[in-house]
Amino acid sequence: MMDLAKYFVLQATTVTRTEDGIRWRSAPDPEPAKPKRGHAMPKSLSGKQSAPRATIRRFIVESILREMTRIDPRCRALLAQHKLLVGGPAGLYANVALHDYVACLESAAALLNRPDLGLDLGWQFQLWEVGPVYHLIASARTLREALATYQRFQEIWQSQTTLTIEPAEDCATRYSYRIEDARIWPRRQDAEFVIASLCAMVRQLLGPRWTPLEIGFEHAVSDRSKALAARFRCRVGDLADSNSITIADADLDRPLQGHAKTNDAARTLVERHLFALIAPAEDRPNRSLTDQVAEVITQRLGQNSLALDVVAAKLGFAPRTLRRKLTAVGTSFGAILTRERQRKAENLLASGAVRVEEVALRLGYASQAAFSRAYRDWTGEAPLQKLKAARQDDSRRDPERCDFIDTTIRAVQE
Repeated sequence: MMDLAKYFVLQATTVTRTEDGIRWRSAPDPEPAKPKRGHAMPKSLSGKQSAPRATIRRFIVESILREMTRIDPRCRALLAQHKLLVGGPAGLYANVALHDYVACLESAAALLNRPDLGLDLGWQFQLWEVGPVYHLIASARTLREALATYQRFQEIWQSQTTLTIEPAEDCATRYSYRIEDARIWPRRQDAEFVIASLCAMVRQLLGPRWTPLEIGFEHAVSDRSKALAARFRCRVGDLADSNSITIADADLDRPLQGHAKTNDAARTLVERHLFALIAPAEDRPNRSLTDQVAEVITQRLGQNSLALDVVAAKLGFAPRTLRRKLTAVGTSFGAILTRERQRKAENLLASGAVRVEEVALRLGYASQAAFSRAYRDWTGEAPLQKLKAARQDDSRRDPERCDFIDTTIRAVQE
């Protein structure tokens, strides 16, 4: 049992394309990479300016955690280890650390010898598990409207995560999901749970025969591509920039039966109340304005416009008001944007699993050259040097990672 559990944890790997071909790389530890001797830690990545932790609302994961303990009582020890025990003192709308939740899923898959645990849990997803948002989704006019509602609230119940909607080829739309904190890795179980649960949700709205056009994952699935294609009933790709599901526009614009039982005025009022009840209760009053601005920037980097007026509107301020408030606390929008770009660049390069041009794209730079100049100004070295160093460090991590896996599994089994 121990050897099998170790095997499946070690399968949570990614692939790096190098000049010499393809190289398997063990997933990096969740801690940020330490600076090399002679290179100081960038100020924006140390001290009090550390990034706010990524979180997820407890009501979103509650049914998943309950199902894990039902599958095997040993999972209860895992939940305790990651501070996720069901029925604890925290309320349903409390935030829990996203890193703890993702790590718990990975550990459970290894402990139970179920490499498809996240996928299996995703297929069991029921629409009502999104809590009070269920009524808004179920009463939407079309599938497109239902998924747009899901996206708006997803930004509330899971921070430092993006769910983007963009046109795809052949009259289709792609929905892409990605955790922006590169330190949260491996995260295969979470990715497969989210994509499978989205498929399950659409089938509950359109019928069990519905199929997506294409599925994509950011992790490697080449050894499971046929099995996954059979489950999703479509082509499944891997090593993508994010995890995605592509849906035909004809399906997205199909009327839903539930809409006939409600009215638009009621839906709008309920949505306003839910935003007011869920969004501010724990987040904004207890977080500084700079943290709120930083989170919006992190969510939109490389995906959407990052103009001051856009971010101000997202936070409910006029641009001039936001600028004045930031000046009052000794910072500026430009300074926060630079800090978040630098932080994300450090995380991505430390993972060793990206190309420099991909980092530039994710940070919203017009070109690789522009990003390289900015990175050299921040750190005094070229981003390619940082990337090569991270890849060299990865080759020496496997023994330590094996020891970590053994220790984790023994702690749970005792």
